Amino acid sequence: MRWIGVFFLCFCPSLLVAKLHVSLSVPYAYVVDAGSGRVLYEKNSEELIYPASTTKIATALYVLSKVQNLDEVIPCASRHAIARISPKKKVSNHFTDAPYLLEYDGVLFGLKHGEELSLRDMLYILMLASANDVANVLAEYVSGDIETFCLELNEFVQGLGCERTHFMNPHGLHHPEHVSTPKDMVRLGLCALEHPILKAIISTEKYTVAETNKSKAKDIVQGNKLLKPGQFYYPNAIGVKTGSHLRAGKCLVAAAENGSRSILGGFFKAKDWRNLYGDAITLFDASFREKPVTRFLFRANEASFFTHVKKEKVRADLLEDVSIQYYPSEDLDLSTALVWHGVSLPIEKGDVIGALRIYEGDVLLEEVPLHAHKEYLLPRKPYVWGIVLLAALIAFGWFGLQRRAQQTGAA
Repeated sequence: MRWIGVFFLCFCPSLLVAKLHVSLSVPYAYVVDAGSGRVLYEKNSEELIYPASTTKIATALYVLSKVQNLDEVIPCASRHAIARISPKKKVSNHFTDAPYLLEYDGVLFGLKHGEELSLRDMLYILMLASANDVANVLAEYVSGDIETFCLELNEFVQGLGCERTHFMNPHGLHHPEHVSTPKDMVRLGLCALEHPILKAIISTEKYTVAETNKSKAKDIVQGNKLLKPGQFYYPNAIGVKTGSHLRAGKCLVAAAENGSRSILGGFFKAKDWRNLYGDAITLFDASFREKPVTRFLFRANEASFFTHVKKEKVRADLLEDVSIQYYPSEDLDLSTALVWHGVSLPIEKGDVIGALRIYEGDVLLEEVPLHAHKEYLLPRKPYVWGIVLLAALIAFGWFGLQRRAQQTGAA
């Protein structure tokens, strides 16, 4: 934990941070609390990885940002979008072929030229069946051509804060320059959980694709084994996306909810699915076993702050405790800032003259008022003291004359 501010040493007790005690086999991982964004676990989280089909999270997000009617029916626009090439030829040509070309052994829905599907069906096929041909068709529909879509997609993810991500295609098939980081992919996963339509899609176990002009209705099943009955079923899982190819290894962006807490993790380049799902479950279980704790940052009437007003040192006090609730494994980046409200004399005792702001990163968590410790009056000007002294002298003289007159009369 980092606490930035001049008051830390004097007033702020350190917060206890205990990282999750887990051992993962996966070489790249990044896990956060999806509600707060606080980091729970990281392992090589900013190293470049091949994201494989977890790329489709970004593709779905961008498509949803550009379309309005999900029931709109669109055709499979061109033969080029469903053209295939062998992976060996890609390598022998030194990846000079179009990066979006499909591969014969890649996952395909089997779209036919001119086949018409709704946008909704295509998004379900994209995220559940992980069909690469559907990714190309969606890209072509949204941007006119796939190259333009990829340019726009990269601008889109950069705008979401994925600074080290660069996509060469909309599906995630291998290209040496198609890269991201676990941290960036988790950021995209957070965006997916915040999008109600996409969140519903990625948590669906089974979906029926309607009959088209060229194919009968077809059932598709979720590829994420955390979401369907079986060895790796996790009852609290809610998404997000799997990915795999030879150079990427096994990849997973996964989320789970338990009560009021949501956990999201990215796991990359696992050797096999058993280790990958096992690591995700291990992280989820460890996270959900944690209990929230409350720590006091400042105590009422024990922390004082000072400012100067017309050379007068003015003290302000907190009249309420300042505390924060968090889970022990969360890495908090806290800072404080003092704000004074254009203070001028006179000041009454108890007046609100400023505030103590508590930030986590750039997010304002709390603003607590600061109250004047006592009354502070306007200083008297020098000529006022002269007038007071002159008046005192006159009064003294007058009383002296009166007393002498009384003594004379009595004589």
